[in-house]
Amino acid sequence: MLQPLAMTTSPKDIASEIEQLAGLYQRGVLSKSEFEDAKQRVLGQPSSKPTEASSNVTHTPPAPDALALTAVEVYVLPHANFDALVDAHRGVAIAILKNLGSTLSHRLRVTITELQALRG
Repeated sequence: MLQPLAMTTSPKDIASEIEQLAGLYQRGVLSKSEFEDAKQRVLGQPSSKPTEASSNVTHTPPAPDALALTAVEVYVLPHANFDALVDAHRGVAIAILKNLGSTLSHRLRVTITELQALRG
């Protein structure tokens, strides 16, 4: 499941998160490769680990102007491949679009509620 992305955090927040990761690494909670991969995610750079993806779906690293609040993987289905999915499995394509619409609608309602709470 895709998780929401937060707006870019300040350099102090990024440094603090990397310091926390370093502490976990020093205490042996994270392996060196886990620490390096987590650090790359915090910095908005692709992980050094290869990803498994089907021929129709490609892995895309997080946008450099966004920071995920939790570990996420983002996949992109090119338009032509989605069209092929519609032709071959119309019900699956409809289910994907319904789920996407429902998820976006829910997130928008949550965002509106949070903005209204901030206004007081």
